[in-house]
Amino acid sequence: MTPDRKFIMLYSAAYEYLESRIGKEALEQKLNHYRQYKVDNMNDIFWHLINSLTNKVGMRATIADIDPLEPFLFGFDPWQTRYPYRGYFVWNCGLQPGQL
Repeated sequence: MTPDRKFIMLYSAAYEYLESRIGKEALEQKLNHYRQYKVDNMNDIFWHLINSLTNKVGMRATIADIDPLEPFLFGFDPWQTRYPYRGYFVWNCGLQPGQL
């Protein structure tokens, strides 16, 4: 079975499960919200990832809009953002340098 066929089967199973839980109308409403996302490059994916993290329960109220964080996240470029904060990540996760 090709990977494309596996993804189609996985999507179909997930769709059927969610439809059984919340109904077709509610599911389509939620999916249409995400279908509007236009992702052209890695920076867009990184922006959506960070935006999604702030949508966790109560986080939007504390973090607010993420666009002002752009200078600290190097224009939402994941590769440029990784290096300046690498030591902070390693220290907080208890990893030793070289384990990443």
